[in-house]
Amino acid sequence: MITTPQRLVHVPPGVQCFVGDEARRRRIIEERVVAAFEGWDYEEIIPPLYDYAEVFAGPALSPKTYSFVGRDGSVLALRPDFTSLLAKVAAGRLRDRPAPIRLYYSGEVLRYEPPKAGRQSELFQMGLEHLGGDATAADAEVLAIDLGEVRGLDYYTGLVFRAYAPGLGFEVGGGGRYDGLLERFGRPMPAVGFMLGLDRLALLLERQGALPVAEAAPAEPVSGPVLGAALKEARAKRAGGIRVRFGNGSGR
Repeated sequence: MITTPQRLVHVPPGVQCFVGDEARRRRIIEERVVAAFEGWDYEEIIPPLYDYAEVFAGPALSPKTYSFVGRDGSVLALRPDFTSLLAKVAAGRLRDRPAPIRLYYSGEVLRYEPPKAGRQSELFQMGLEHLGGDATAADAEVLAIDLGEVRGLDYYTGLVFRAYAPGLGFEVGGGGRYDGLLERFGRPMPAVGFMLGLDRLALLLERQGALPVAEAAPAEPVSGPVLGAALKEARAKRAGGIRVRFGNGSGR
C-alpha cells in the first residue's frame, strides 16, 4: 500500500478550495456584487498580490501579515488588506487624477488567524473606496449602496459601520472613513469605503435559502473516429454557444 503524506493531500488550515458548483455559485455572487459597484460608477482595480511590508505597517495589520524577504533583500508582504493598497495607488499612479476617485476590488487577502473554528486566513473580499470629494456626500453614497470585517483596523478616523442581515449572527461586511491614510503616501485627502466578505455573504444566502442556482448546463459529447472532423464539429458547436465535452472516440 502506498501511503501519501497528509500535507500532499489536504490544504493547510485557514485556506479553502472550491470545485464545480461551489466555485460557480461563488462566481455568481461575486458578479452580482460587482454589477452593483459598476452601477454606481466605480472603476475596477486589480492591485498586486504582494507589496512592500511597510505599506501595511500598523499595530492592527502587522501582526496578521504574512511577510517574506525578496531575493533583492526587500521585506515584502502578501496583501492582508485592500484599502492600504488602493490608498497607495491613488497617491502614486493616480496622483494626477482629480478627486473624487471611485475604485472597487474583488479578490483574496491573507491574514494570519489563530487556528480555531470559523476563522480563515484566506479571505475573499469585495469592496469599494471613495477617495476625495465631499465627505458628507461620499458617506451617503457608500451607505446607500446598502450591501451587507474591517473593524479592528487602525486607519479609521470617523464614521465606522457594520452590515448585518437576518439569519446571521455576525456582520456580513462593514467599513468606515479613513481620512488620514492617504497622507502616509503623500496625497492627503478624505476617503471612505466598505468591504463585503464573500464567504459570509454565501453563508447568509445559504441560511436564507437564497443561494443562486449554480448547476452547469449539460455538455454535448463530441467524438468520432476522425480527430480533425470531430474537432471541427466541436468548434462549430462552441461557436454556437453550446457547451461541449470533446471525447477521444469513446465520448469520454
